[in-house]
Amino acid sequence: MLILFCDKFDASLPGKLSKYAETTDDMSCLGEADVLLVRSKTKCDKDLLGKAKKARLIIRGGVGLETIDVDYCKQKNIEVKNTPEASSAAVAELAMAFMIASCNQLIEAHNSTRDGKWLKSELKRTELLEKTLGIIGTGRIGQEVARRARAFGMRVIGYDKFMQTAANIEMMKSLDEVLRASDYITLHVPLEKDTKALINKDSIDKMRKGTVIINTARGEVVEEEAVIEALKSGKLGCYCADVFPKEPPENSPLLKTPNVILTPHIGSSSKENLLRIGEIVERQIAEFAKTHGDSLDSGKDAKMERVTNMYAGPGALPLEVLDKVREEIYNIRHAGMSILEISHRSKEYEAIHNEAIDKLKKLLGLGAEYRVLFLGGGASLQFAMLAMNFLPAGASADYIMTGHWSERALAEAQILGKVNIAATTEKDKKYTRIPKQEELKLDPKAVYCHYTTNNTIFGSQWHYTPNAGNVPLVADMSSDFLSRPIEVSPHAMIYAGAQKNAGPAGVTVVIMREDFLARARKDIPIILRYETHAKENSLYNTPPCFGIYTVSLVLDWIIKNGGLAGIQKRNEEKGRLLYGTIDKHADFYNAPVEKDSRSLMNVVFRLPSEALEEEFVNEGRKRKFIGLKGHRSVGGIRVSMYNAISPEQIEDITKFMEEFAQKKAK
Repeated sequence: MLILFCDKFDASLPGKLSKYAETTDDMSCLGEADVLLVRSKTKCDKDLLGKAKKARLIIRGGVGLETIDVDYCKQKNIEVKNTPEASSAAVAELAMAFMIASCNQLIEAHNSTRDGKWLKSELKRTELLEKTLGIIGTGRIGQEVARRARAFGMRVIGYDKFMQTAANIEMMKSLDEVLRASDYITLHVPLEKDTKALINKDSIDKMRKGTVIINTARGEVVEEEAVIEALKSGKLGCYCADVFPKEPPENSPLLKTPNVILTPHIGSSSKENLLRIGEIVERQIAEFAKTHGDSLDSGKDAKMERVTNMYAGPGALPLEVLDKVREEIYNIRHAGMSILEISHRSKEYEAIHNEAIDKLKKLLGLGAEYRVLFLGGGASLQFAMLAMNFLPAGASADYIMTGHWSERALAEAQILGKVNIAATTEKDKKYTRIPKQEELKLDPKAVYCHYTTNNTIFGSQWHYTPNAGNVPLVADMSSDFLSRPIEVSPHAMIYAGAQKNAGPAGVTVVIMREDFLARARKDIPIILRYETHAKENSLYNTPPCFGIYTVSLVLDWIIKNGGLAGIQKRNEEKGRLLYGTIDKHADFYNAPVEKDSRSLMNVVFRLPSEALEEEFVNEGRKRKFIGLKGHRSVGGIRVSMYNAISPEQIEDITKFMEEFAQKKAK
């Protein structure tokens, strides 16, 4: 658990809190902080709270919560606490000091004496004895002021819209009664809609001539222009303020107005008060740590223990996405339920579902002629569904063979109808390149042409879009979907299992052009018809809700990182680092794929011996590089560097490769 001191507290407090959590005052740690400690300076608005991605508790050392967007905190499930009981004595004593200073003209007496003037008879002191003090806001601080004022022999009256009785205070039925009867008026109300400009021209007109106003509440409670006018006219005897609408009050006319006493928001800054605030904060942190600390600490430890996931799938997810999932896992969009348990018919889930579709369409530049479906069953089910829907008896489909998964797609289609192998780069049971356009032997009468854009096992990738003429082009983009900009328009259909770049396992994205969808067969089981799922917006049966929700978060991350163009640049940088290292040590690391067909998602290579490959995998695991072993059908090494793998992580593994090659090369 990390506690961030956004403002200054008592100097001993960080040490006291260290028993519960790590503490820091470095605002660059805002995104990692679980607890924010603030005073008046830091404004916890949507901008700041949006950056505080892990925050679970905000404690304000002081009275009132107007500096915190409490409603937004509720949306983010952030607890908000303050320390009103700590400041009562300090603020009450300042209010009394203002009264004593104003009635004794202490400021004028001090300044004139210091300037060599002896105004013993000119200064007109008055006494607090038997004067009436009106307290507006009779909570903790108001009652503390009343107790002290009574000791000076004052009559104490008060008004509070929420309180009928208060200790040591004669309660009035209306605010106007307090305004008319008081010699001194002290304000102790929070800043709310109905307290803003509570003291204005109309309310001042109701006061006695020479009334003294004391404001230790909030600057906005008083309309300063009306106060200045009343001071100049003599309607008010003095205005004492510790708070201002803008702090510090630079260029405020109050600074040059006579009969004012102004202090720099010191009401809750006494040494004793700071110690009391610290004690309360420590108690609140202890309670929070007892309730939440274990789960927060385990989350932090889990993040620290993360490895670099280089498995071919499921692939790594962005940490920002995992943090967001963790943040919302108990209560999604105020539904009171987790995304793991919410109904797919609820308005909360429907919004998430449609947002994910809209984001994907915007990211890919899809027009109205394309539909986006979220289905289950993975890409493997699409191998069969594609042929079931679009390969009728007597027709033929083209398949371009570039690896294991195109073979699997072909096998499903062969069960259902006639297929034409339009091209294959298989040689000696290996695929080391992508065919060129002129090698494709396409059937102009084919019902569709299928290809696999990236090959996870053999490490090759299409770097151009094949031209199928008037034949509908279908792409399995499972392992490089969203890794770069996509030429969508040549395709009638694109499908992709989400578990490489788009989200977790369990959801499959299908993008289909309306004119191709219209050709789909209607004599197959209802659940296996694309038309069924398109008509019901992928809600015909219960969809993989959690997977779709996570896809939506991943889309946010991609958009934030420059869209597909930004992601492509990131992936190309990783490719330069990794392939550069392989080529530099070509006598030790052998990459079988031809350079113009190399994949930026799955990099495969061999070492001089299987024994060295095993040692490489084991040594890599010690350095937290997991999943380096090549597919069992081909052996060797495979580094999968899907979108969430950072260039820094690839730089780390290339350093390891450099060291290993220098150490083991003969």
